[in-house]
Amino acid sequence: MLSVLMGTVKQFGELGVKALTARADAVRKDGMIAVADAVSRAGMSQRSLETSLLARHFARVTLLNSPVGGYVAACLAVAKATDPEYANITADTLILAGEEDKVSLAEVVVYLKEHIPKAKVITMKNVGHWHLVEDIEGVARAIKEFIER
Repeated sequence: MLSVLMGTVKQFGELGVKALTARADAVRKDGMIAVADAVSRAGMSQRSLETSLLARHFARVTLLNSPVGGYVAACLAVAKATDPEYANITADTLILAGEEDKVSLAEVVVYLKEHIPKAKVITMKNVGHWHLVEDIEGVARAIKEFIER
């Protein structure tokens, strides 16, 4: 069995829970327009922001077209999520980390690598939190190599 994790987070502390709850409240009140620009831009690497109009607009349009209720529910679910027993994960696990990911921080990636027994980390250069949008070829290559090893 194989597992691929991208943009992975751990259980949020109080500040993270408050931020996600506030985001859910803003979307509930004003719709996806309330967060689409900020979330799409904050999740991108500097290179993607400067050189990939397609990536920037795809992320924004994806958010704008997300159902409000679904996005709110997702924010609240992530805010309330608890960590699993990482040591019990038996699958070969590939963790794809964006070098510039401001959501899935480097220390979280290190923690997961240390606590998931069969984890391998690949850090993707010039990638933020939108791995597939920012470097689809790199994601495909990493997964292919992981499967074929």
